[in-house]
Amino acid sequence: MSDAKPLPNTPCTSGSSTAYQPLSKASLKQFVEHAVKGAVAQAVDQVLAHRFAYEQNLRTNQERKAEQLQAQMSNLSTQMEELQAQLKAQDGRAEDYKRKMEVFEQQLARSDWRLARDASRAAFTRWRSARRG
Repeated sequence: MSDAKPLPNTPCTSGSSTAYQPLSKASLKQFVEHAVKGAVAQAVDQVLAHRFAYEQNLRTNQERKAEQLQAQMSNLSTQMEELQAQLKAQDGRAEDYKRKMEVFEQQLARSDWRLARDASRAAFTRWRSARRG
């Protein structure tokens, strides 16, 4: 800055009237530094506030997703327990059917044996009647 150019004036109160005096280079430098520091501080505050809001939003979303996953896991666990109960019931029914089938096969074998015995007796009786007759 050249000394030939006048610096901005600032009001100066002395007594009952307001007079203006030129702003010195040092005062102007302080004024600019203060303004820049204020602007930088405000920008930093805005960035930090934005970052805080972003991180808080991110945490909220993560917590919500974690809760949803926990609920899904709980539902899956309940479904798995229900399926295990159904499977156990089906296993029980399968065992009942197996026992009934074994009893039926035994009864069928006895019936076959009786039919064969009765057929054999009838054949023997016919043979004996034919021989006597």
